[in-house]
Amino acid sequence: MLSSDKRQEQMTILDKHSIVELKLQLLSKFITAADINSNKE
Repeated sequence: MLSSDKRQEQMTILDKHSIVELKLQLLSKFITAADINSNKE
């Protein structure tokens, strides 16, 4: 019982971390796109 709880806890931490990673990737893509658009002008 305890071990499965531990595993669930680790999965939650991993999920949170991967969500943060995804947000950072999207943010960097957005910034890159903005830079490209501003360079065109």
